[in-house]
Amino acid sequence: MVFIQIASLDDSELSHTIEDAIYKAKYPERLVFGVYLHYKTDVAKQELLDYADRLSSRSTFRLELETFNKAHLGVGRARYKANSMYNGEDYVLQIDAHSWFQLHWDELLIDLLKGCSDKTILTGIAPPYISKNGIRKALEPGFLYPKWNSKKEPVDWLKNWEPCRTNSKFHLVASKFSACFAFGDSSWGGRGVDKNSIFWSEEPIQTYNLEKEGFTLLVPAVSYPLICHLYEKDIEGEGGKRAGISSYVTKEEFDELMEKDKKYYQSLSRQPHSHLS
Repeated sequence: MVFIQIASLDDSELSHTIEDAIYKAKYPERLVFGVYLHYKTDVAKQELLDYADRLSSRSTFRLELETFNKAHLGVGRARYKANSMYNGEDYVLQIDAHSWFQLHWDELLIDLLKGCSDKTILTGIAPPYISKNGIRKALEPGFLYPKWNSKKEPVDWLKNWEPCRTNSKFHLVASKFSACFAFGDSSWGGRGVDKNSIFWSEEPIQTYNLEKEGFTLLVPAVSYPLICHLYEKDIEGEGGKRAGISSYVTKEEFDELMEKDKKYYQSLSRQPHSHLS
């Protein structure tokens, strides 16, 4: 069984992501979705319920839907909610609510993991796809490797990570957990997520948590698009409309949230890549 944890904030791609995962899986009956939806519009709520009802004969669904509450904004809390639905499945996949899948992606990921040591998580920056006129199409192959670049100026309060491509035919050691794609076995189930992370702190804290527990992070060096991600620059027309935290609060409130996130991160002294600077 493959547990797929997804957190969403009024994302119009959520239902299409679920449908894509099911119809392209080799074994859809083995998929278990743990979906947390934080919604402000009934459209997002009803669409998820309708899709889950229609697809429930193919896969299993565990859902938690919560009406909008400013106090509950934050990717850490949302992913924690989805992660908490894990119930002993053999494999765990973390993706964003706007993802695209290769045909038989489930078998491909499991085969990639079989050649790895225990407590390995495959993770990397997923390449882009587009969503236009109901058509979802991958734009690039493989996964990007997050490389530490100490020469760049800091973005906000975290140093930049440079997405890099490689010609390697083997797994690469990842330097940072990538929240938009991660895949592991049951040893990862229910672990690593920090519910207090709001945005920027999510990935470095998750990296720290997982490495502290003895996990190895690897980037799959595949030459085809396996799982892709919808980035804001690739949204065309009505396809892929979604909202970020800043869409629901004033600029002053958003700045306060980011400052709170920064202080939380710094208070933990969890800066696992400072030795690379």
